[in-house]
Amino acid sequence: MNPADQFSALGSHLEAHRALWEPQPFLLETLPWEKTHGELARWLRGCSVDEIDRLEENPGAAMGAPPIWHQWLERGQELSRVPRITGTLSHPNPHWLAWGVKGRKWKQVDHFAAAVSNAIPPSPPDNAGALGGPHFVEWCAGRGGLARTLAAVTQGRATLLEWDPSHAGPARKNAERLRIPLEFVAVDVHQPAARRHLSRERVALALHACGSLTDALLQAAVDRGAAALHCAPCCYSRLSPGQSRYLPLSLAAHSADLRLGTSSLKFATADEQVAGTRVRSARRTKYAWRLALDRLAREATGEDVYRRQGTISPALLRGSFADFLPAIAKRWGWPMPAHWNADTLESWAHERSRRARALGLVRTLFRRPIEVWINLDRILFLHEAGWSARLVEFCPPEASPRNLLLQACEAPSKSFSKAGFIFCQASGPKQNRFEEP
Repeated sequence: MNPADQFSALGSHLEAHRALWEPQPFLLETLPWEKTHGELARWLRGCSVDEIDRLEENPGAAMGAPPIWHQWLERGQELSRVPRITGTLSHPNPHWLAWGVKGRKWKQVDHFAAAVSNAIPPSPPDNAGALGGPHFVEWCAGRGGLARTLAAVTQGRATLLEWDPSHAGPARKNAERLRIPLEFVAVDVHQPAARRHLSRERVALALHACGSLTDALLQAAVDRGAAALHCAPCCYSRLSPGQSRYLPLSLAAHSADLRLGTSSLKFATADEQVAGTRVRSARRTKYAWRLALDRLAREATGEDVYRRQGTISPALLRGSFADFLPAIAKRWGWPMPAHWNADTLESWAHERSRRARALGLVRTLFRRPIEVWINLDRILFLHEAGWSARLVEFCPPEASPRNLLLQACEAPSKSFSKAGFIFCQASGPKQNRFEEP
């Protein structure tokens, strides 16, 4: 299925089932779809905490689920399927490359760099006899672990675009260790100054640039040009100031019916495949305690409405439940009932949390379809700008559930092959292209 057809089919699938994934179980005791899918609702409400944990990680492990569950799951998987090109780098000193990059992050860098370096053949020596490899520009680079790794394995150079200047020292030190030519530029990539570092002679990179930062890179690459573009998006709900929903990039998405608000964008990346036990436990506690706070506020005011709760520091969750609720209510100026029993309320909150998480399992069946739809919009945007582009998986979900990779080049002579592509450096910038091997 080509990207345009896949995008259209996914959009139709999501729009047809909006009533399943849009309502938030955290806010509603009963969901609208329970009236039409009573058997599924009863099965979910009967799931234990352990069963919910297992199904959140692997929806396909639903033993005894009604047939409709598997129908939605299989259809979503079918429409969301993209090619996989997972691999790792081959380098005589991998520990040098990984210097200063933590374990799971290094796995992501390793897979990402392999997907890019395998596309770039060795560069011929220049007149001085030195190898002149590609020039990589990393968007939202942090300390530049990705760009410096690619520069090392391709004998190239790196430019890091990063808003936090405190990363400059470690980035330069690590580059010196690998003898990599590196430039660190402290810049907000939303600002026009960042764009001048892109050109048709440079390869643009971004590993998990959040939300609108990815869109800014795509638009900058289209405006300024790039020898190639490799971008792994994440955190779709992190929008530009003033935005309340996802703003499509392509003409195809602008004419589509599907609209995604921040709640839908958040749940699209709410999976916990790589979260540790302590992190998961803290999230469960916060989820239940927020529900308890909401109940007390409704009882105190007599208004059956949900009040948005601000950010809650993890430190506040380390205290007791009985102390947490009045402290947060006071901070936000919320009323509290005159009398309430902490033990009874906490027990209710954890049971209410279990039911909400159970009913929320239906939303997990549409998580990947939403994520793929967003990134196919980006692929179509590049196509409309005259680029060749494809969407692939660059690492297994165990390394990162945000494993989608957009790869593109400007004015190609041939389209991407299923197995991969080769980045060819030609005599003029407009001749840079991808070719089938």
